[in-house]
Amino acid sequence: MRALVLYRTPPLPCRERVPYAKAAALAHSLGRMRWLGHSNLRVAVAVAHGYLSACGVSVKLTQAGVTALADELTRASSTAASVAAVLKSWDTTD
Repeated sequence: MRALVLYRTPPLPCRERVPYAKAAALAHSLGRMRWLGHSNLRVAVAVAHGYLSACGVSVKLTQAGVTALADELTRASSTAASVAAVLKSWDTTD
């Protein structure tokens, strides 16, 4: 029985040294989209976590971290910079 190979080549490395700004911009854009309905915050958290993980930043999702990001995204004055500050506060598993 052969194993299923999803990637024949390793994923491309991120160009940024610390990719928090791009992860924050993605999360901010997705978290503010109204067409996603109630799942917009879940999608934003998943994309931010996935992007950081793909770039080699091992972050540990905790309830407090997810809640802090959701609270930041629901604030009217939220910016990508403020979302990046929340993402930087997530625990790393290095």
